[in-house]
Amino acid sequence: MSELSKLSPKEKAQTGMILIKTAIGEILAENKDRWLGRNQIEESLGLWSEYGSGTYGAVASMFLDELVKEGDVVARRDPDGRTWLYRTAV
Repeated sequence: MSELSKLSPKEKAQTGMILIKTAIGEILAENKDRWLGRNQIEESLGLWSEYGSGTYGAVASMFLDELVKEGDVVARRDPDGRTWLYRTAV
């Protein structure tokens, strides 16, 4: 029996959220010298296609918003509404 199968559904969801947030942090850290758009981050996570991001992209966006609130990521918005993100802490 794998360790994952021993977890409750809630614990599995919490583990997934931690992994997504960690992956976002790593992507931003790898690109620390440039601003990234949400779509670029979602694409790096394998959550973006020509059809949009869907539910998983929405989850990734939620974590990006959380990182901005925590101060780990700075966001700026272009006049056309696009948001760009930059990692402040590594």
